[in-house]
Amino acid sequence: MDKHVWPNTQNQAFSALLFLFRNVLSIPLESIDAQRAKEQRRLSVVLAQGEVNTILPLMAQTYRTMIELAWGSGLRTMEIMRLRVKDVALEKRSLMVRQGKGGKDRMTVLPEVSVRAVQACIRQCLAYHQPRG
Repeated sequence: MDKHVWPNTQNQAFSALLFLFRNVLSIPLESIDAQRAKEQRRLSVVLAQGEVNTILPLMAQTYRTMIELAWGSGLRTMEIMRLRVKDVALEKRSLMVRQGKGGKDRMTVLPEVSVRAVQACIRQCLAYHQPRG
């Protein structure tokens, strides 16, 4: 408690010590003066719809598209960064997420609001990789 570590860390250490004394050393703990840490409740910070509508148009298109994909598809930042052209199915309005959380692949939706921006990104990417003659 004095070191100000997270409550989960404190409780894990406490449980480990209890296990050690009870199950390994077979020492009964009858008058122990300890308490489990209480988790802090935090309110999540969520923008109101009006705030979102104010902020999004001010963003550069690339970042705006990333935010739309995060909100509309539930993608994490690294999943967005790893997206490849072959992972986008425009006709099915779907995205293939490869090596997501837990190393798993999954399919998710491509939000309608992001379709044009994703198409533009794909055109730009394909043009960049065209051989120059």
